[in-house]
Amino acid sequence: MLPVPGATAETHPAAQLLAVGPLVSSKGYDLLLTALADLIRTVPTVRLRIVGDGPSRKPWQVQTARLGLSHQVEFLGGKASMMGQQHSGDSCAPGTGIDDHTVHRRSPVGGTR
Repeated sequence: MLPVPGATAETHPAAQLLAVGPLVSSKGYDLLLTALADLIRTVPTVRLRIVGDGPSRKPWQVQTARLGLSHQVEFLGGKASMMGQQHSGDSCAPGTGIDDHTVHRRSPVGGTR
């Protein structure tokens, strides 16, 4: 998701992003977290829910805290947490890296519903 020029909390209230997938380094959610830190400067009400689990969860939780995003990012865990989440976001943030099934651009993007 790219910041909208001139966007404010009043014009984009409480945007909810949802990222779903295994928490492995090839997914590139570290880039998503960095982009979120930039986006929050423009739209401070944006929130991110991350559904999934894996070896990168702890490093990304540390990165989340280091970026000051602990109140904006929620790590929900694995597949059991996905029930009811698929329609809870305003925007979906796909993985940004390379894995066995897909190749994504190495810059975070979002699709809106």
